[in-house]
Amino acid sequence: MPTKEELERMDLTQLAVLCQKVAESPTASGEAADQARSMKQEWTLLIHATTPPLPDLKEQKAREAEMERLKRRMVSLLAAVLP
Repeated sequence: MPTKEELERMDLTQLAVLCQKVAESPTASGEAADQARSMKQEWTLLIHATTPPLPDLKEQKAREAEMERLKRRMVSLLAAVLP
């Protein structure tokens, strides 16, 4: 499985796919599966909220910052739970 450095290089969509796999894994702990599921849902909401692109630059920057925070949380979770 990917190292933390490899996870950090992945885009948010790839991380969301891995979160979905953790959420569906029978070997993942209940807490990890719940966190992964929650992050995948958060990603889905963020993607839908940015399509089409936001007209206000301030809103766009805030959304990008939110996506970056989500990415860091995904990387931390996946680095801890993936073998």
